[in-house]
Amino acid sequence: LAIQPINTATVTEDMATAMHLHAMGWESVYHHEVLVDGLAPEDLRTMLVQRQRWATGSMQVFFANNPLFQHGLTVPQRLMYLSTMTSYLNGFAAVVYIVAPIIYLSTGIFPMEATPLDFFARFIPFFIACQLLFQVAGHGSGGLWRGQQMSFALFPTWIAATLSAAAAVFLRRHIKFSVTPKTRSVTEIDYRPVTIQIIAMTALVAACVVGGVRLWLGRADEFPTYLSLAWVALDLLLLAAVIRAARYRGHDGAPAGAEGTALVGVSASPVA
Repeated sequence: LAIQPINTATVTEDMATAMHLHAMGWESVYHHEVLVDGLAPEDLRTMLVQRQRWATGSMQVFFANNPLFQHGLTVPQRLMYLSTMTSYLNGFAAVVYIVAPIIYLSTGIFPMEATPLDFFARFIPFFIACQLLFQVAGHGSGGLWRGQQMSFALFPTWIAATLSAAAAVFLRRHIKFSVTPKTRSVTEIDYRPVTIQIIAMTALVAACVVGGVRLWLGRADEFPTYLSLAWVALDLLLLAAVIRAARYRGHDGAPAGAEGTALVGVSASPVA
């Protein structure tokens, strides 16, 4: 009671509480034993409810209690919490990555003050360096590509969560705590939760057709067009993750929501 152990001011109370305890000088310690088996979402709609709650709570903490300004946190802790919270801003970046090639392939207008060659000469080395850094930092963990897919493909969820959190902090709007259902909410394949992603994929494919026609008619430069087509292919590979998720029917023969992986146990001890 003296340290107010549970922070209930956000719907992501576990992260907010952890940051509160770290700011008070406590340390979290990794515990390698399996202590509990958790329940995971069994369909896409349920998963999106869970992820939006996580994202909304994280951004709520970001706007209300930014870790950069929390007294008591170490520099690594500030950066760790900040990277977790700001990762949800990728939703806005994803929109740019989707719209930019569509604009160029459809109209020939490059959406920035730079020639296509200058842009790609800087973007491609940066992109490759990021991918190499992901591989080095996540060596041995597995699932890096799937993580990038979900981070990109759930851009509507991240944007909605950021706007909802901003409204809660700055406009005092109430955020409802949505409990993740423990059973499947639908039994058939349902693409409605990812309608925005499907529209984006359709627009990307249509832009490829238009870009190909413009190239054939001699109205587009070859190099930027080919690079834009490769860009679209990467976008489609990233977005395809939600199509696979929508078609997922759960584990055959396993209880709905059962998850065999163990959760990480965390204990705390005061810093001397």
